[in-house]
Amino acid sequence: LAIFNCAVVLQLGWTRGFPEWLSTMEGLMFCYLCFGFACTFFNVIGSFAPLVAFPVKDVGKVSACVQVSMSLGITVQSQAYYWLKGLGGDVVQNYLIYALVCTNVTGALMCIVFWSARGLLNGSQQEPSSKSSEALPATCEDQCTTSNDSELSAAATPAPSLRRMLVSTEFIFMNLLFFVAVGFAFSFLEVEQEIASEVGVESRSLTDVFGVLNALGRLSVSIPLDYTRTH
Repeated sequence: LAIFNCAVVLQLGWTRGFPEWLSTMEGLMFCYLCFGFACTFFNVIGSFAPLVAFPVKDVGKVSACVQVSMSLGITVQSQAYYWLKGLGGDVVQNYLIYALVCTNVTGALMCIVFWSARGLLNGSQQEPSSKSSEALPATCEDQCTTSNDSELSAAATPAPSLRRMLVSTEFIFMNLLFFVAVGFAFSFLEVEQEIASEVGVESRSLTDVFGVLNALGRLSVSIPLDYTRTH
C-alpha cells in the first residue's frame, strides 16, 4: 500500500515545474513500477490465500469464486471510470483520488480479514496430520508406527531449492501459461479503445462484455478442476 500510495501521491502533486529534477518519462516509469508491484501483490495474495484456507477437495470451486471476482472487477472499475468521467472536471485527478481511496480501503479490509482468520491460515497445514493421528485405531500399533515413521521421513525430506523449482518443467509451463493469458488480458485493456473505434462500438460496452466473458471463461476452467485433478 505504501508503494502504491507513493506513486499516486507523486502524480497528484505533479506540476509542470515540480519536481524539476524528474522528467515526465522517468516519473511515469517509476509510477508504473509501483503500480505493477502493488497489483502483483494483491493478485498473488488474493488468489492463493483462499486456497490455503479451504480444503484441497474444494480448490476448484474456491478458485472459481476468486477468478470470477477478479474478472468482474474489470467491469466494475470500468463503470467507475466512466462514471467519474461523466462528472466532468479533471478526470485524471478524480480517478487517481478514487484509486487511492479504493485501494487503501481494500487493503485495510484485507488486513482485517487476514488478521481475523490468522488461526485458520496458520493451522491449515497442521490440521490434516492431527486429524489423521486421532483417527488411527488403537489396535494397530505396528501399522500405526510404520505409518508415522513414513510420514516423519517424508516431512524430513528437504524442500527443493528455489533455483531447482525455477528451472523445473512445471514452473516453466505455468509461467508460459500465465504469461500468455495475463499478457493478453492487459494488452486487450490497453488497446480496447482503438478496437472499439475500428468496429464502431462504444469502448464502455466492449470493456463490460470483456469482464463478463472473462468471468465465464474462468468458471469453465476452474469448476471442473476438482474432478480433473484426480484423474
